[in-house]
Amino acid sequence: MLPDLAALGVPTRGNNLPTVADFDDLVVTDTPYIPRDIDTDLTAALDVGDEFGFVVVAGPAAAGKTRTALEALSRARGDSGLVVVRDPGSLRSVLRLVRREPDLTIWLDRLERFISPGCLDLAQLDVHAIGTVILGTLRSSTRRTIADRVLGRAKTFYLPREPAPSEKRRAAEHPDSRIASYLDQPGAVGLAEHIAGAPATLQHWRSALGGDHPLAGAVISAAIDCRRAGMVHGIPTVLLRALAPTYLDHPVGDFDEALAWACRPVSGAQAAALYHLGLGSPAFDEMAQWFEAAMAAGSPDAAFSYATACEAAGLDDQALEIYRRGAAAGDPHCMTNLGRVLADLGDREPAIRWTTQAAGLGD
Repeated sequence: MLPDLAALGVPTRGNNLPTVADFDDLVVTDTPYIPRDIDTDLTAALDVGDEFGFVVVAGPAAAGKTRTALEALSRARGDSGLVVVRDPGSLRSVLRLVRREPDLTIWLDRLERFISPGCLDLAQLDVHAIGTVILGTLRSSTRRTIADRVLGRAKTFYLPREPAPSEKRRAAEHPDSRIASYLDQPGAVGLAEHIAGAPATLQHWRSALGGDHPLAGAVISAAIDCRRAGMVHGIPTVLLRALAPTYLDHPVGDFDEALAWACRPVSGAQAAALYHLGLGSPAFDEMAQWFEAAMAAGSPDAAFSYATACEAAGLDDQALEIYRRGAAAGDPHCMTNLGRVLADLGDREPAIRWTTQAAGLGD
């Protein structure tokens, strides 16, 4: 099972899955955690015994959903095997591999990315998974795109962007200077954003676009659009190299130097070009431009990201066309979803052909 999971992009540790306790890649550990009011109930919900559990932490962008969920997970299931699914296109394959394994935690950050039809098969896990929990985070702004048949099964906890008075009192007891500055001068951003350095990161981007380093600003803009469009793996340098000049009327400068500038940590925060700024739902005209540039740069996986976003928004005809283009370019996830869509339309022969071809590529 482990080699198959590793081939699907799931992190492993030697001959084992990592545990929540020893997997540090998910949290920026140099930022303090302020206990939230939902912590006790959330931790209890993750203690499922021999049952199957599905738990969601929902809220606006940068409310602290990921950190809150992982802190609760470490308290309730620190020794549980952790299955981190980063690629929405691999979810069905991952679930097939782990469905009979006991006591696992399946981590789905930004759950909305995983809800294309057929990806999240709860029925299979409900029958077979003993003591297994799916834990996901969900932006409240995307909740309307998630089918009730999925979220109806979940225990959902809402985390507001603005800390509650009780949470602010706990924050005031912490010695971290970033917390003190937030409490002294509360502004337009939430506590989680402030601690992570989001205002400074945003200013880093704006100053680049404003003249400090236009090409670096374009690199950051391209990286943000890649994230908004659902690109969940590390953004390939070759793709940024192709996309960044399209954001400028007159591209000038050395790309490698611009990339280094863009990735420079700001106020102790993670690199600006990799920081998800939470700009809201992608605008589809912008996504179309991004998709065409990504395809031209040789990244057919962009088709899967774009098509699933179209499908979630109810743009079925557009999604079908993009699945066709991605499948023709060799993306196995597009092949799988194209087969599903064609089968739903009653177009049986090409549905079988594309699904068989995807299976031959391991999807």
